Amino acid sequence: MQKLLVHPNARRHGLARALMVELENEAAAAGRRLLTLDTRAGDAAEQLYRSMGYQAAGRIPRFALNADGTATIYSGKVDLGTGLRAAFPQIAAEELGLPINKIKLIEGDTLLTPDRGPTSGSNGIPKGGMQLRQAAATARQALIKLASEKLGKPTSELDAIDGEVRPKAGGAGVSFASLIADKGFELKLDSKAPVRDPKTHKYVGK
Repeated sequence: MQKLLVHPNARRHGLARALMVELENEAAAAGRRLLTLDTRAGDAAEQLYRSMGYQAAGRIPRFALNADGTATIYSGKVDLGTGLRAAFPQIAAEELGLPINKIKLIEGDTLLTPDRGPTSGSNGIPKGGMQLRQAAATARQALIKLASEKLGKPTSELDAIDGEVRPKAGGAGVSFASLIADKGFELKLDSKAPVRDPKTHKYVGK
């Protein structure tokens, strides 16, 4: 795995393209037939790769809600004693309304997780944790909206609890698994999705 970077002051002089050509030549000389690249969506590097004939093969998720109602966190950061391995599942479970034993964490797998740079100091939770919280809140709002259509109740009267969306006043709910079924569940992060009031937390800070 190679990491290619061009200093901001040296950009727009063709260096990135030259580095890519050199990388392709080295890969070919080593008998490599497949070259995969990882970049953030909308990044300038994406435009370069497309201009050189590369095509998008897919997106690496940071957080996924699975068809069986479980959730998977894909973290480019790893736990070096900072508590990330405990904190990330707690954050996701809290915001999503899912039992913590239904959360799986995959960390530091360069094939499956997004490149979030090096793990250093203690910035994994303050930075990655806040993004995860917002992603889980986004998913919760989407699930509540789906359940609103099924249950015939306004979203304001529903909440996500223990893997189901239920009426706040009580009554039958609908499971996450049945809401997403085989439809797929791909969402863009909603930076304005409301997060839970800390006073209602079951895991974080307990």
